[in-house]
Amino acid sequence: MVDSNTHPTLSTRREMLRLFAGGAAALGGAAVFGWRDASAARVWCQKDPAFLINGRLLHVYVSGSNQLDEAVTGPTEVVLEIPYQGVEANFIWADEGFGGLGYDVRIVAVDWLEVDPSGAIPFAVKTFVSANEDMAIQVEAVHEHKNGDKSWEDQRLGRTNRTVKLTGKL
Repeated sequence: MVDSNTHPTLSTRREMLRLFAGGAAALGGAAVFGWRDASAARVWCQKDPAFLINGRLLHVYVSGSNQLDEAVTGPTEVVLEIPYQGVEANFIWADEGFGGLGYDVRIVAVDWLEVDPSGAIPFAVKTFVSANEDMAIQVEAVHEHKNGDKSWEDQRLGRTNRTVKLTGKL
């Protein structure tokens, strides 16, 4: 998923390795010990609302265990904060969301963000996944360029029932 010009930070890679280690260990144990039922292995799914900000495409990937589909108690909340002046943003697409419960999407213009002199547009994304248990999630903000290349603007590990905030520039 990462093109040759952009790479997640080393600390993020370590966090991702820790996050996925449980699933890899369960799958590895199933292979080594010949377990027929590897249902304890973690399988991850990714959900994807997208925004168009001054003609620039931003994906917000929210990922979690496939068990999250059963644990969610409401739509995934996604709040996109953009500069108050000189920026137009639209919510353009989303999949069905975790558990088929969709999204509660808001776009908020704030005065604490400003387009910088180079034309880069800063943004903040806040996500909240409500669930009946505490589960790991990962949230990524990915800029898809017009040529199809993608750059990871920010990514964070978080938990259900807690706000995860990302920031970046397009």
